[in-house]
Amino acid sequence: MKVKNCRFILNTLNKSAENNNLSVMPKIKPKYSRKLIDADFNPYTAEITLNNITSSRILKPIVKKSIQHTTKHAEQFQIIARYIAGFTENINAGIKNFQNFMLKIFPQYESQKFNKKYYQQVIKQDGVIKQGDNLFERAKKYVEALKNYPTYEPFENVKIWAEEGFEEMINNKITKNKLKKTNLLEAEARQAAKQK
Repeated sequence: MKVKNCRFILNTLNKSAENNNLSVMPKIKPKYSRKLIDADFNPYTAEITLNNITSSRILKPIVKKSIQHTTKHAEQFQIIARYIAGFTENINAGIKNFQNFMLKIFPQYESQKFNKKYYQQVIKQDGVIKQGDNLFERAKKYVEALKNYPTYEPFENVKIWAEEGFEEMINNKITKNKLKKTNLLEAEARQAAKQK
């Protein structure tokens, strides 16, 4: 990746982290992807994966929006981790509860290494969220939104197509996309992507 692009990405990440009150910066990892431009935050490893196709000036606005979108997700998961850790007396036990919660929601992360150090830093910097804190209700809504987040199973569409037909496969896809679009986590992240 060119130095100018690295500088642009890091500056965008820093500005977006500032806008989203990120206390601990996730790692950003470039990689090639079949999608044109995409950034993704993995809350389990605490990494932002950014498609390496960023050398064109034309794509910079798209890259900027992707980074802003994913840093909002990073902030949301920091709040969720602090909220779940707030129910225990021991921070390490709270982080373990968060890890178990994440695996329950995203079982595909089981083969990945959980970034305990990242969440320890988040809690050390911002503290846990307990009943009566100003972020408590917001964190509670985030947890509910995460529980209701539509999941996409591998080969789900193929299975539905084989069992129920092409039309049902399309209906399932449309329904899940609507659920994702109206989910609080995605709605806030889309709003963050529109920041100047």
